[in-house]
Amino acid sequence: MGLFLLGSLSSIAFADDASYQTGADTGVSKLPAMVSKVDSVTDQTIKGVDLTSYQAEIAAGVKFYDFNGGLLDGNGLMELLKNNGVNYVNLKVAVNPFDANGNTYGQGQPTLQNAIKTAVLAQNAGLKVNFTLLFSDAYTSDDVQKAPKNWPSDDEKLHSQVTAYIDDVISQFNNNKVLPNMITVGNQINYKFIDKTDWPTITMLLKSVTDAIHEKLPTTLIGIGLGKPNSYWSTPIWQLNNAGIHYDEVVANINPAWNSMDDIAAAKKVVLSA
Repeated sequence: MGLFLLGSLSSIAFADDASYQTGADTGVSKLPAMVSKVDSVTDQTIKGVDLTSYQAEIAAGVKFYDFNGGLLDGNGLMELLKNNGVNYVNLKVAVNPFDANGNTYGQGQPTLQNAIKTAVLAQNAGLKVNFTLLFSDAYTSDDVQKAPKNWPSDDEKLHSQVTAYIDDVISQFNNNKVLPNMITVGNQINYKFIDKTDWPTITMLLKSVTDAIHEKLPTTLIGIGLGKPNSYWSTPIWQLNNAGIHYDEVVANINPAWNSMDDIAAAKKVVLSA
C-alpha cells in the first residue's frame, strides 16, 4: 500500500505587498529559479501534472508552445511533458457537470469524454494516467460531497446507481481502448461520500466500485482519495480495511497553507502501519 500525493509546494516573492490588489508586476518572472535536489525522488516516484482542463482550454482557443516558441498540438504537449520529467497525468471526472441549460459549471469541464480524449494523447506518448472519479457533478472536498443530480438517496437504489455508473465508465474505457494505470475513487472522502455520512453505507458504496474495478481492470491500481492528512486518518483507514475494500494507494490532497509536514508524516504513519 502506498501514499500518492496530489499538490505542490511553492513560494512566491512579491515586489509589492499590494500587487494582488492592484495587478502590479510582482517581479516573480525576473527571479532566478532555484530547485534543490530531493533525495527521496526515485524512478518510481509519481511526477504528475493535472490536465483536467486541457480539452476545455483547447476549445476556448488556448494555445500551448514549446520553449522555443513552437506551437504544440496535443501530441507535442505530451511529448514536452514527458521529456521534462513528467510520468503521470491526473484527470478528474464528474458525473454530469452541466446545468439545466446545458452549461457546464466551469472547473475545466471535467467530463468523462474530455478525460478520455486527454488520456489517449497521454498514453500514446508513454505517460501513465490516473482518473479521479468524483462521484459528483462538481469538484468535491472534505465537507462538500454532493450527490449527482437525480441520483437516489435511498441506500439500496443508490447502490444500484453507483454500480451502473462504474460499469458504464469501465465500458467507455474499453470502447476507447484506454487502460487506466490508476483509478482514484472519490476526492477528500474522509467522512462523507455521495452525501452519505454513515460508514456502513460509505464502505458499501466504495466496495461496489473497487470490486468492479479490481474484477474488470485487474492491472489498474486503485486509489482512495482522502484530504486533510493527519493522524485522524486512522478512522477512515480502519473503516476501509475493516470492510475488506481493495485498494493499492491512498491519494492525498495536500494544501501547504493548511497541512504541515508533521500532519503529513502522521497520516503516512497511519497508512503504512495499517
